[in-house]
Amino acid sequence: MAENFQRNLLIPQKEGQKFNWGAFLLGWVWGIFNKSYITLIQLPLSLIPVLGEIINLACSIWFGFKGNGWALQNKDFESLEDFRKYQKKFVLAGIIMLLIRIFAYITIFIIIGAYKASSIKFIDGEIIMVSTIQLVIVSYIILLILLTNKTSIKLILTPIILVLFALTNFISLCDSYLFKIQAAGKSKEALALSKKLLKVPAIAQNSAKNKNIYDTIINIYINQKDIKNVIIYSEQKEMAMHFLTPRSNNDGDNYLSDLYIITKNYDKVKERGMMYRIYFINEDWDGVIREATKRISSSTIGRRIDNKDYNSDYQTYLARAYAYKKLGKIKEAEEDMYVVKQMLPEKNWNKAEKLYNSNTNYYKESYDNLKKFYNLN
Repeated sequence: MAENFQRNLLIPQKEGQKFNWGAFLLGWVWGIFNKSYITLIQLPLSLIPVLGEIINLACSIWFGFKGNGWALQNKDFESLEDFRKYQKKFVLAGIIMLLIRIFAYITIFIIIGAYKASSIKFIDGEIIMVSTIQLVIVSYIILLILLTNKTSIKLILTPIILVLFALTNFISLCDSYLFKIQAAGKSKEALALSKKLLKVPAIAQNSAKNKNIYDTIINIYINQKDIKNVIIYSEQKEMAMHFLTPRSNNDGDNYLSDLYIITKNYDKVKERGMMYRIYFINEDWDGVIREATKRISSSTIGRRIDNKDYNSDYQTYLARAYAYKKLGKIKEAEEDMYVVKQMLPEKNWNKAEKLYNSNTNYYKESYDNLKKFYNLN
């Protein structure tokens, strides 16, 4: 240790204060090879739900500022030239890794875009292959550039690096694989895998990640017209989405509210503040106004328009506007329609106006079609 200290004394002190781009780009990988094991804290912290990505970036910035100092403190270098040459390898590896990831993401987006734009099916393994190649290439580039020539070190660190990268890419790999097999029409396999994934703590407790898993399950059951399981997993999804934040009356999936209405689960409809839709179906316009107003006043504020606070659910204002118009209260109706237009993109104004001016009961038509889809009387 004393010898290391004496050697690194030959390196100017100001070198330890410079920003280390290798530490910034590679994080804990850089830390392993520079004997700065404090960087391993990045691994568990990056898995924290919602905040993980922000913490990961904060760690990278921290490592960048402290990297040179840590490396000079913990590792032996012959000279300033030796130190800089070694650190440049990490910068090169980090840039290559970043470019490969960008290329992989672009490739996946192109594949997804092609699927959405046409009726083609995925070739087996297409998306999972892209993610796997990304994982293997990135791992071995780091190994080839950074590892010493000692075979024993290669044999020890190669599986460690591969396993760590596999763990950090596990969720994205699962998402890609689920998308692929579902698009290929393998609903049974996608359903079984999705339910298994929800039992993995890292996924089950991460509301930013498990949404895609729940959506896969729900969409499969919708296609199977299995309304019972659509409701069960929609409820589970909603509970998972509110794992970190309390519910408010204007939160949640409107499709789930629709299912409660067509299955006549009125307690749940009332709990979600959606009773105005039932009054709308029955053309009780006073009831619509009363319940819509109650929902608006009790919901979380979502929009500020002309220095006034409004609920963010435009459908409630649209229904109340329609009810006001039916009762001849045109001024109140127009005020609600103004709010609707402020909430919607301009391209959707015509659709809202069409519903407002319709002489048909658009909610009743919608629920009749939904009941027909699920074969309900």
